[in-house]
Amino acid sequence: MSTVWGTRYRLLLEQLEHLAHWLRADQPPDPAVVEDQAVRLLMGMFQLLRQHQVNKRGQCQFCGWTRRGRRLWRRRPRCTVYQALDFALGQPLDVVWWQLDALIHEEQ
Repeated sequence: MSTVWGTRYRLLLEQLEHLAHWLRADQPPDPAVVEDQAVRLLMGMFQLLRQHQVNKRGQCQFCGWTRRGRRLWRRRPRCTVYQALDFALGQPLDVVWWQLDALIHEEQ
C-alpha cells in the first residue's frame, strides 16, 4: 500500500516528466503556459535554496547522513540540493537536456 506522500511524489514526477516532454515536442508550447510553469519552478528553486542554505564547506543542516551512517571520522557530505541546482544552472543547455532525458528514462 502506498502512502499519501509516495503518491504525491509520483504525481509530481509525472507532472515534471509531462512538462519535459511537452517542451521537447515539435510544436512550440504556448508562451503563457511556459511562463506559468517557469514561475512555479523558479519559486520552488528559491524555496529549496533558502531551506538548504550552505555553510563555507557547502553543507546544509538538512542533507547528510542518517544516524546509523554518522561516523566521527567522516565529514558531513555536501548539500545535494545545492549541487543539483548548481549543475543544472551552470551547464550548457544541451548537457542539461541530456541529463534530463537520462533521469526521465531512469524512473521508467
